[in-house]
Amino acid sequence: MLTGTSQQKNKEPWKIIFSKSFSSRAEAVQLEIKLKGFKNPRKVRYWIVKETG
Repeated sequence: MLTGTSQQKNKEPWKIIFSKSFSSRAEAVQLEIKLKGFKNPRKVRYWIVKETG
């Protein structure tokens, strides 16, 4: 069993702001790693705006 605090503790629930279909799980994981690598929510939002045109 894991103990400790969650990073989301005392924060708002997640909201889905972007959705995309992929032909394979590998493609989806690749994008997930890229987006998580940004580390800054503004960079993620910028990527989403750029991607959705």
